[in-house]
Amino acid sequence: MYITTYISQEIKPGKVNYSPDRLLKMVKEMKLSHLPMFSGLDFIGNIAEEDLAELAFSENVAEDINDFTESFFISEDQTLFDAFQLMHINHTNILPVLSKELKYLGCVTEQNLVEALAKLPFIQELAVS
Repeated sequence: MYITTYISQEIKPGKVNYSPDRLLKMVKEMKLSHLPMFSGLDFIGNIAEEDLAELAFSENVAEDINDFTESFFISEDQTLFDAFQLMHINHTNILPVLSKELKYLGCVTEQNLVEALAKLPFIQELAVS
């Protein structure tokens, strides 16, 4: 039940050189609470939808974005249950998955994890009872 089993490549992370409007559009289209942000290949954190709206009024987005990011992620050797815990703690519905070398592997979403949880044998047995 390592988290790597549930990684999605469908969600593309944001880049610091994207406009706040473009980032906000990405968040709304994918129905995300946060968007993982990168500067080149370096993970700089996650930015909330509300903060993107505020960042739209900034004159220097590339510099100011660091003030709005939160650094949470899940590593490749953690489990499905670790992901649920991190999502709860950080009030998010998405977690970027990073390797031990902090390389971006993809994301896991709350929806994908709930679907995976529902397929576990001990959950399916409870549903049938």
